[in-house]
Amino acid sequence: MHPLRSTQVAIDWYEDEQTKQLPENAPILIFLHTISGSSETTCYFSKDAAKRGYRTCVFVRRGHLGNGAQLKSPRFNFMGDKEDVKLCCEHVKAKYKDKNVWIGMIGISAGSGLLISYLGQEYKDTPISAACCLCPAYALFPGLKNLRDQYKFADNYVLKSVKNKFLYGNDTSKILKKYDYNAYKNCENATSLYEFAQVAYKFAGCETLKEYNKLHDPMQHFKNINIPVFVLN
Repeated sequence: MHPLRSTQVAIDWYEDEQTKQLPENAPILIFLHTISGSSETTCYFSKDAAKRGYRTCVFVRRGHLGNGAQLKSPRFNFMGDKEDVKLCCEHVKAKYKDKNVWIGMIGISAGSGLLISYLGQEYKDTPISAACCLCPAYALFPGLKNLRDQYKFADNYVLKSVKNKFLYGNDTSKILKKYDYNAYKNCENATSLYEFAQVAYKFAGCETLKEYNKLHDPMQHFKNINIPVFVLN
């Protein structure tokens, strides 16, 4: 298998006393976490959803599995990968194929941009019936540029988190450097998320920045969505 196509993602299902009482055909909510988040940082949403009768899970993106980046191949996308979401959705659909279960999806911050990119590209095949964007990421590069220019402290904080998540965890640096040393150093030397996004595209499986923007900018895909989507800004 090509090194950029190998995948290591996870689905974390939330369980507590409320979920143990749910029927097998309880509706499902899928959460797409934040730019450097995890299932742990999303569990308070899952807890409230369980009280309202939903079974919930979090799609944990590659590089977000545990403490430090757990990348097994030189591929990551700090905004999330549509193909990984598609793979996880197919698993959930297959798991409950005999239950006629309603499935919804919620994207949080950067996860909302991934949600729109996924729904806009997979609108013919997605099992998702309705979705919600919380604190959405709109146009990718203008948004990152605005973050750099207007909210420097927040930009620096998130950039540090992204670098720790994707560049320095475990043996990740060795894997990335071996694949493309120059691209790795460019990511390491980036001084803003805007700059990081402009040099990290090779690790997202793209040959050019233009290709990356076409695939992962939510504004390239939202017009194709054909299910209800609630946007909470």
